[in-house]
Amino acid sequence: MQDMLKGNTKCLRANPYPGRLIVQGLCPDPRYAFQFYAIMGRSDNSRNRIFVADKEAHGDLHTDAFDPSKVKDPSLIIYQAMAESDGIYVVSNGIQTPVVLEAIRANYDIEGELHQRGITYEPDAPNHTPRITGAIVAGSRTAYFLTQRRGNDGEEARDFFETILTEPGTGYCFHTYLGNSEEDDPLPSFNISPYPLWIEHADPTANLHAMFNLLIGKNLVSMASKIIDLEGKTPSQLVIRNLNCHASAH
Repeated sequence: MQDMLKGNTKCLRANPYPGRLIVQGLCPDPRYAFQFYAIMGRSDNSRNRIFVADKEAHGDLHTDAFDPSKVKDPSLIIYQAMAESDGIYVVSNGIQTPVVLEAIRANYDIEGELHQRGITYEPDAPNHTPRITGAIVAGSRTAYFLTQRRGNDGEEARDFFETILTEPGTGYCFHTYLGNSEEDDPLPSFNISPYPLWIEHADPTANLHAMFNLLIGKNLVSMASKIIDLEGKTPSQLVIRNLNCHASAH
């Protein structure tokens, strides 16, 4: 298992541009779960972003413009990235975050709810960036992983995975782009199962630093690390780091 985790880490390190990336799973202390989200960008519009923690709703996170005067198209870069309620924790790279949260709360079919609302991969040709979503339900220790991408036939393809978190120190990683060449045009969409990575700590700052060291040099823009008490005894802990302004916030 350790060899596989190390191999997966090497593969991620070798990918020059994963795009947007989510990791979620169990901390080494299995009382706690972990969610991590990173955004990367190559265009000026994509790089002009920061994470902002919501002051009104604990644990919620949204993107904002670092320099509002330089925003060209806010529709795909400004969104709620993390949301939580009633022991449900959702992280995503777009407008689907609150939709998935409400679908789980209401026991609706997640894929069906997204389809009904017309939420699919992003309309940013030629890449058609996938929408990726992760969710953890604390009470049942259930984790969901959903990728909505453009299929080879041009239609939407969905990859949906559901698992019970049982392996301490193991997180499952998935991201928007799969290719190993920054010259790929269009960028190949992530179309495989989420792969396991080693999660070293039950501390959001330590895990954020570990992921930073793994991802630095890949056009990294902002990162967020959250620790979730699966027993519900303490509030979630959220730490963010914005490389635009070299600032961290809790």
